[in-house]
Amino acid sequence: MAEEIEKIQADLLTKRAPLAEEMIFDQGRRTFTTVPIEIDTPDLFRVSLERSEFAYSLAIGGNGLSEACYEAKILSHTFKTCRDDPQTVEMNFMQVAGSLKRQVECHEYPDSPEITGLADTLFQAALDIRATHPAVKEAREKRAQAALHETTPEQKEALADALPVLKAISDDKLAEEFELDFGQVLNSSAGPVPNTAPKLPGADATHRIGNRVAKMSLLTKSSDVAKAIDGSGGYKALRIGTTLNTLVGIIL
Repeated sequence: MAEEIEKIQADLLTKRAPLAEEMIFDQGRRTFTTVPIEIDTPDLFRVSLERSEFAYSLAIGGNGLSEACYEAKILSHTFKTCRDDPQTVEMNFMQVAGSLKRQVECHEYPDSPEITGLADTLFQAALDIRATHPAVKEAREKRAQAALHETTPEQKEALADALPVLKAISDDKLAEEFELDFGQVLNSSAGPVPNTAPKLPGADATHRIGNRVAKMSLLTKSSDVAKAIDGSGGYKALRIGTTLNTLVGIIL
């Protein structure tokens, strides 16, 4: 009965926070990885990436934006490892564009042509991706309808404890994206935070974590995956399964 409830919760979370990607388990490497749904207009996608990368090159190193800043880390990851992943690019661009605009309004970044130009370019690129990728557009619209609640200190502690487990069972790209998303979700809107992190937790980051851990949870219900993953990164399959189910419950 408990396992059936866990399956229902995980399935519900994947529907509430959909992503235009598949989650698979690599038996050989014993890690989870994501496979993006390809875009039908790769040339436009490439141009959007190149324009955004150029706007980033103009803004970085000045205007208060350094490579140590959270927004720069997200964009660096995007340009290096996500060039064939429209869903992740769209979410990362929206995340950074919103963060830049918010921090310009708070006077933490200057209202300079480079910063505002980068934010506008990223936002337009995200719009272009949604306009030419129906699955990304549909996922965005469904996530916008899902209400998020503020996490309690106890829940944030559970989230922080889960990150090493998730990284241990993920390939390099997915592990880095978990680290970036958790870095945003675990920051509070109240009180001082490091200048290398965003000032408010992001809905996109929470939704992406939720979708991915829910799919992982469903995959680990398979005995083959459970056996293969046992001992990954020093974590037993029971600990991994419990962690995934806990995260599903918190985010759902």
